[in-house]
Amino acid sequence: MNQLRSLLLTALVLLGAAVPVYAQVDGYADLGVCNKGTVPVEVVAATKNPDLLRGVGKYYWNIEGTAVPPGKCKNVYHDTDAGGAYLAFGFYDAKGQWGSGTIAQVPNLGTHSVYFREYPVLTSASKGVCARLDETEYNTPDDPQIDCAGIRLTGGIRKEVGHGAFFPLTSALYFEPEGAKCIRVNSQTNCNGGDYYLNISPSATDRELHAARGTAGGAEVPLANSSLPVTPIPSLKQFVDACNAFYGGPASSKYGMTNASSWCACLGSQYLNVMTPDEEAKYANDFFRLFHNGIAQPFGYGTSKTDPAWSRLHPAVDRCRQ
Repeated sequence: MNQLRSLLLTALVLLGAAVPVYAQVDGYADLGVCNKGTVPVEVVAATKNPDLLRGVGKYYWNIEGTAVPPGKCKNVYHDTDAGGAYLAFGFYDAKGQWGSGTIAQVPNLGTHSVYFREYPVLTSASKGVCARLDETEYNTPDDPQIDCAGIRLTGGIRKEVGHGAFFPLTSALYFEPEGAKCIRVNSQTNCNGGDYYLNISPSATDRELHAARGTAGGAEVPLANSSLPVTPIPSLKQFVDACNAFYGGPASSKYGMTNASSWCACLGSQYLNVMTPDEEAKYANDFFRLFHNGIAQPFGYGTSKTDPAWSRLHPAVDRCRQ
Protein backbone atom coordinates (compact mmCIF):
# COMPACT_ATOMS: atom_id res chain seq x y z
CA MET A 1 0.00 0.00 0.00
CA ASN A 2 2.83 2.39 0.86
CA GLN A 3 4.45 1.63 -2.51
CA LEU A 4 1.20 2.41 -4.35
CA ARG A 5 0.81 5.69 -2.43
CA SER A 6 4.37 6.60 -3.33
CA LEU A 7 3.70 5.94 -7.01
CA LEU A 8 0.54 8.07 -6.92
CA LEU A 9 2.36 10.96 -5.25
CA THR A 10 5.13 10.73 -7.84
CA ALA A 11 2.58 10.85 -10.66
CA LEU A 12 0.94 13.96 -9.18
CA VAL A 13 4.30 15.69 -8.88
CA LEU A 14 5.10 14.87 -12.50
CA LEU A 15 1.73 16.18 -13.65
CA GLY A 16 2.33 19.40 -11.74
CA ALA A 17 5.68 19.77 -13.47
CA ALA A 18 4.26 19.10 -16.93
CA VAL A 19 5.15 21.30 -19.86
CA PRO A 20 3.44 24.70 -19.88
CA VAL A 21 -0.02 24.96 -21.36
CA TYR A 22 0.35 26.72 -24.69
CA ALA A 23 -2.39 28.48 -26.65
CA GLN A 24 -2.51 31.05 -29.42
CA VAL A 25 -5.24 33.66 -29.07
CA ASP A 26 -6.42 36.58 -31.18
CA GLY A 27 -5.49 40.07 -30.06
CA TYR A 28 -6.31 43.73 -30.36
CA ALA A 29 -5.43 46.35 -32.96
CA ASP A 30 -4.53 50.02 -32.41
CA LEU A 31 -3.85 52.93 -34.75
CA GLY A 32 -1.79 55.90 -33.64
CA VAL A 33 -1.74 59.10 -35.71
CA CYS A 34 1.04 61.68 -35.41
CA ASN A 35 0.38 65.20 -36.68
CA LYS A 36 3.61 66.46 -38.25
CA GLY A 37 1.83 69.40 -39.88
CA THR A 38 0.97 72.96 -38.86
CA VAL A 39 -2.80 72.78 -38.19
CA PRO A 40 -4.89 70.79 -35.70
CA VAL A 41 -6.73 67.81 -37.18
CA GLU A 42 -9.69 65.82 -35.93
CA VAL A 43 -9.32 62.16 -36.93
CA VAL A 44 -12.74 60.50 -37.12
CA ALA A 45 -13.04 56.70 -37.07
CA ALA A 46 -16.34 55.08 -38.09
CA THR A 47 -16.68 51.42 -37.10
CA LYS A 48 -19.55 49.01 -37.76
CA ASN A 49 -20.63 46.76 -34.88
CA PRO A 50 -23.30 44.06 -34.33
CA ASP A 51 -26.42 45.47 -32.63
CA LEU A 52 -27.53 42.61 -30.37
CA LEU A 53 -30.34 44.70 -28.89
CA ARG A 54 -32.07 45.01 -32.26
CA GLY A 55 -31.49 41.39 -33.27
CA VAL A 56 -29.42 39.15 -35.50
CA GLY A 57 -28.15 40.83 -38.66
CA LYS A 58 -28.60 44.35 -37.24
CA TYR A 59 -25.71 46.78 -36.90
CA TYR A 60 -24.92 50.14 -35.40
CA TRP A 61 -22.07 52.54 -36.18
CA ASN A 62 -19.77 54.09 -33.61
CA ILE A 63 -18.35 57.43 -34.70
CA GLU A 64 -15.41 58.67 -32.66
CA GLY A 65 -13.34 61.75 -33.41
CA THR A 66 -10.01 62.52 -31.74
CA ALA A 67 -8.33 65.93 -31.87
CA VAL A 68 -4.64 65.67 -32.78
CA PRO A 69 -2.76 69.00 -32.37
CA PRO A 70 0.40 69.76 -34.37
CA GLY A 71 3.43 67.95 -32.97
CA LYS A 72 1.31 65.44 -31.05
CA CYS A 73 0.42 61.76 -31.46
CA LYS A 74 -2.89 60.24 -30.40
CA ASN A 75 -4.41 56.78 -30.52
CA VAL A 76 -7.46 57.17 -32.77
CA TYR A 77 -8.61 53.54 -33.01
CA HIS A 78 -8.72 50.59 -30.63
CA ASP A 79 -10.64 47.38 -31.25
CA THR A 80 -10.29 44.06 -29.46
CA ASP A 81 -11.67 42.30 -32.55
CA ALA A 82 -9.48 44.22 -35.05
CA GLY A 83 -12.49 45.24 -37.15
CA GLY A 84 -12.38 47.73 -40.00
CA ALA A 85 -12.84 51.51 -39.75
CA TYR A 86 -13.36 54.41 -42.16
CA LEU A 87 -11.00 57.28 -41.34
CA ALA A 88 -11.83 60.93 -42.02
CA PHE A 89 -9.59 63.93 -41.27
CA GLY A 90 -11.17 67.32 -40.61
CA PHE A 91 -9.37 70.66 -40.26
CA TYR A 92 -9.61 74.41 -41.01
CA ASP A 93 -7.88 75.91 -44.05
CA ALA A 94 -6.36 79.37 -44.36
CA LYS A 95 -9.79 80.85 -45.20
CA GLY A 96 -11.29 79.48 -41.99
CA GLN A 97 -13.28 76.80 -43.80
CA TRP A 98 -13.74 73.40 -42.19
CA GLY A 99 -13.34 70.44 -44.51
CA SER A 100 -11.94 67.00 -45.19
CA GLY A 101 -8.32 66.10 -45.70
CA THR A 102 -7.34 64.01 -48.72
CA ILE A 103 -4.63 61.43 -49.35
CA ALA A 104 -3.37 61.12 -52.92
CA GLN A 105 -1.04 58.19 -52.19
CA VAL A 106 -2.10 55.65 -49.59
CA PRO A 107 0.80 54.55 -47.34
CA ASN A 108 1.68 50.88 -47.09
CA LEU A 109 0.96 49.64 -43.56
CA GLY A 110 1.23 45.98 -44.50
CA THR A 111 -1.45 43.41 -45.21
CA HIS A 112 -4.09 41.38 -43.40
CA SER A 113 -5.26 37.86 -44.19
CA VAL A 114 -8.82 36.85 -45.06
CA TYR A 115 -9.41 33.21 -46.03
CA PHE A 116 -5.73 32.74 -46.93
CA ARG A 117 -5.64 35.83 -49.18
CA GLU A 118 -3.71 39.01 -48.46
CA TYR A 119 -5.30 42.49 -48.54
CA PRO A 120 -3.81 45.95 -47.80
CA VAL A 121 -4.34 47.28 -44.29
CA LEU A 122 -5.00 50.75 -45.75
CA THR A 123 -7.04 51.53 -48.86
CA SER A 124 -8.71 54.64 -50.28
CA ALA A 125 -12.32 55.27 -49.24
CA SER A 126 -14.89 58.07 -49.58
CA LYS A 127 -17.63 57.38 -47.06
CA GLY A 128 -19.55 60.31 -45.59
CA VAL A 129 -19.71 60.86 -41.84
CA CYS A 130 -20.87 63.64 -39.50
CA ALA A 131 -18.57 65.07 -36.84
CA ARG A 132 -18.30 68.01 -34.50
CA LEU A 133 -15.46 70.45 -34.91
CA ASP A 134 -13.37 69.56 -31.86
CA GLU A 135 -14.22 66.09 -30.55
CA THR A 136 -16.88 63.54 -31.41
CA GLU A 137 -18.40 60.34 -30.13
CA TYR A 138 -21.83 58.89 -30.76
CA ASN A 139 -23.62 55.80 -32.00
CA THR A 140 -26.12 55.74 -34.83
CA PRO A 141 -28.36 52.83 -35.83
CA ASP A 142 -28.13 53.80 -39.47
CA ASP A 143 -25.35 54.01 -42.01
CA PRO A 144 -23.10 57.05 -41.40
CA GLN A 145 -24.76 59.98 -43.12
CA ILE A 146 -23.92 63.38 -44.53
CA ASP A 147 -27.31 64.94 -43.69
CA CYS A 148 -25.84 66.17 -40.44
CA ALA A 149 -28.80 68.38 -39.53
CA GLY A 150 -31.05 65.34 -39.14
CA ILE A 151 -28.55 63.03 -37.51
CA ARG A 152 -29.93 60.47 -35.03
CA LEU A 153 -27.89 59.89 -31.88
CA THR A 154 -28.11 56.87 -29.61
CA GLY A 155 -25.34 57.70 -27.19
CA GLY A 156 -21.81 56.35 -26.98
CA ILE A 157 -19.12 55.43 -24.51
CA ARG A 158 -19.03 59.10 -23.54
CA LYS A 159 -22.35 60.65 -24.48
CA GLU A 160 -22.53 64.03 -26.17
CA VAL A 161 -18.79 64.46 -26.54
CA GLY A 162 -17.73 67.66 -28.29
CA HIS A 163 -19.53 70.96 -28.85
CA GLY A 164 -21.83 72.56 -31.35
CA ALA A 165 -23.40 71.32 -34.55
CA PHE A 166 -22.35 68.41 -36.72
CA PHE A 167 -20.64 68.98 -40.07
CA PRO A 168 -20.06 66.54 -42.93
CA LEU A 169 -16.69 64.95 -43.58
CA THR A 170 -15.60 62.44 -46.21
CA SER A 171 -13.29 59.61 -45.25
CA ALA A 172 -9.91 59.34 -46.97
CA LEU A 173 -9.01 55.82 -45.87
CA TYR A 174 -10.41 52.45 -44.92
CA PHE A 175 -8.34 50.78 -42.19
CA GLU A 176 -8.59 47.00 -41.81
CA PRO A 177 -5.79 45.76 -39.55
CA GLU A 178 -4.30 42.40 -38.72
CA GLY A 179 -4.84 41.81 -35.01
CA ALA A 180 -2.03 41.19 -32.58
CA LYS A 181 -0.65 37.65 -32.39
CA CYS A 182 -0.91 36.67 -28.75
CA ILE A 183 0.59 33.53 -27.28
CA ARG A 184 -0.45 32.38 -23.83
CA VAL A 185 1.75 30.06 -21.79
CA ASN A 186 0.00 29.18 -18.55
CA SER A 187 -1.13 32.54 -17.13
CA GLN A 188 1.34 34.70 -19.09
CA THR A 189 0.31 36.27 -22.41
CA ASN A 190 2.78 37.80 -24.84
CA CYS A 191 1.53 39.81 -27.82
CA ASN A 192 3.25 41.06 -30.95
CA GLY A 193 1.78 43.09 -33.78
CA GLY A 194 -1.58 44.82 -33.84
CA ASP A 195 0.02 48.26 -33.49
CA TYR A 196 -0.10 50.61 -36.49
CA TYR A 197 1.21 54.16 -36.86
CA LEU A 198 0.37 56.85 -39.41
CA ASN A 199 2.01 60.24 -39.84
CA ILE A 200 0.14 63.14 -41.45
CA SER A 201 1.51 66.56 -42.40
CA PRO A 202 -1.44 68.89 -43.09
CA SER A 203 -1.20 72.62 -43.72
CA ALA A 204 -3.73 75.43 -44.12
CA THR A 205 -2.82 75.95 -47.79
CA ASP A 206 -4.32 72.74 -49.20
CA ARG A 207 -6.28 69.62 -48.25
CA GLU A 208 -3.54 67.05 -48.91
CA LEU A 209 -2.42 65.25 -45.73
CA HIS A 210 0.88 63.88 -47.13
CA ALA A 211 0.37 60.67 -45.18
CA ALA A 212 3.23 58.26 -44.47
CA ARG A 213 3.85 55.19 -42.38
CA GLY A 214 4.78 56.14 -38.82
CA THR A 215 6.69 54.57 -35.97
CA ALA A 216 5.97 53.72 -32.37
CA GLY A 217 8.24 56.51 -31.17
CA GLY A 218 6.58 59.23 -33.24
CA ALA A 219 5.51 61.25 -30.20
CA GLU A 220 8.92 60.97 -28.57
CA VAL A 221 11.22 61.76 -31.50
CA PRO A 222 12.85 65.18 -30.92
CA LEU A 223 11.79 67.92 -33.32
CA ALA A 224 14.27 69.07 -35.98
CA ASN A 225 15.13 72.25 -34.05
CA SER A 226 15.50 70.48 -30.71
CA SER A 227 18.84 70.39 -28.91
CA LEU A 228 18.03 67.08 -27.22
CA PRO A 229 20.58 64.36 -27.97
CA VAL A 230 19.46 61.50 -30.17
CA THR A 231 20.21 58.11 -28.62
CA PRO A 232 21.94 55.75 -31.07
CA ILE A 233 19.92 52.68 -32.00
CA PRO A 234 21.50 49.55 -30.48
CA SER A 235 22.37 46.55 -32.61
CA LEU A 236 22.21 42.77 -32.28
CA LYS A 237 24.97 42.33 -34.85
CA GLN A 238 26.25 38.99 -33.51
CA PHE A 239 22.79 37.41 -33.68
CA VAL A 240 21.91 38.95 -37.07
CA ASP A 241 25.25 37.84 -38.55
CA ALA A 242 24.67 34.27 -37.33
CA CYS A 243 21.15 34.35 -38.77
CA ASN A 244 22.40 35.55 -42.16
CA ALA A 245 25.19 32.98 -42.17
CA PHE A 246 22.71 30.16 -41.57
CA TYR A 247 19.73 31.17 -43.70
CA GLY A 248 21.78 32.96 -46.32
CA GLY A 249 24.10 30.01 -46.90
CA PRO A 250 23.53 26.62 -48.50
CA ALA A 251 21.07 25.72 -45.74
CA SER A 252 18.65 28.42 -46.88
CA SER A 253 17.45 26.43 -49.90
CA LYS A 254 16.73 23.43 -47.70
CA TYR A 255 14.55 25.49 -45.37
CA GLY A 256 12.88 27.59 -48.06
CA MET A 257 14.32 30.93 -46.96
CA THR A 258 14.26 33.21 -50.02
CA ASN A 259 14.53 36.53 -48.15
CA ALA A 260 17.16 35.71 -45.56
CA SER A 261 18.52 39.24 -45.11
CA SER A 262 15.06 40.77 -44.54
CA TRP A 263 14.08 37.95 -42.20
CA CYS A 264 17.23 38.32 -40.09
CA ALA A 265 17.00 42.12 -40.03
CA CYS A 266 13.40 41.89 -38.85
CA LEU A 267 14.36 39.48 -36.06
CA GLY A 268 17.23 41.74 -35.02
CA SER A 269 14.85 44.70 -34.83
CA GLN A 270 12.23 42.75 -32.88
CA TYR A 271 14.75 41.55 -30.31
CA LEU A 272 16.19 44.96 -29.44
CA ASN A 273 15.77 45.44 -25.67
CA VAL A 274 14.18 41.95 -25.53
CA MET A 275 17.08 39.54 -26.05
CA THR A 276 19.79 39.83 -23.41
CA PRO A 277 23.50 39.97 -24.37
CA ASP A 278 24.00 36.48 -22.92
CA GLU A 279 21.09 35.15 -24.97
CA GLU A 280 22.42 36.83 -28.11
CA ALA A 281 25.76 35.07 -27.69
CA LYS A 282 24.08 31.74 -26.86
CA TYR A 283 21.82 31.69 -29.93
CA ALA A 284 24.50 33.09 -32.24
CA ASN A 285 27.01 30.42 -31.23
CA ASP A 286 24.55 27.51 -31.61
CA PHE A 287 22.04 29.00 -34.04
CA PHE A 288 20.75 25.82 -35.69
CA ARG A 289 20.12 23.79 -32.55
CA LEU A 290 18.94 26.48 -30.14
CA PHE A 291 17.26 29.04 -32.41
CA HIS A 292 16.19 27.38 -35.65
CA ASN A 293 15.28 24.10 -33.95
CA GLY A 294 14.03 25.79 -30.78
CA ILE A 295 12.85 29.40 -30.60
CA ALA A 296 11.72 29.42 -34.25
CA GLN A 297 9.59 26.27 -33.85
CA PRO A 298 6.01 25.89 -32.57
CA PHE A 299 5.97 24.93 -28.91
CA GLY A 300 6.72 21.24 -28.41
CA TYR A 301 9.11 20.84 -31.34
CA GLY A 302 12.88 20.56 -31.04
CA THR A 303 14.35 22.43 -28.10
CA SER A 304 11.38 24.83 -27.78
CA LYS A 305 9.81 23.05 -24.81
CA THR A 306 13.02 23.12 -22.79
CA ASP A 307 13.95 26.75 -23.51
CA PRO A 308 12.54 29.14 -20.84
CA ALA A 309 12.89 32.07 -23.27
CA TRP A 310 10.60 30.54 -25.93
CA SER A 311 7.40 32.32 -24.84
CA ARG A 312 9.23 35.67 -24.86
CA LEU A 313 11.21 35.28 -28.09
CA HIS A 314 8.98 33.15 -30.34
CA PRO A 315 6.28 35.83 -31.05
CA ALA A 316 8.83 37.82 -33.09
CA VAL A 317 9.28 34.80 -35.37
CA ASP A 318 5.58 34.87 -36.29
CA ARG A 319 5.59 38.62 -36.74
CA CYS A 320 8.61 38.58 -39.07
CA ARG A 321 6.96 35.91 -41.21
CA GLN A 322 4.10 38.32 -42.08
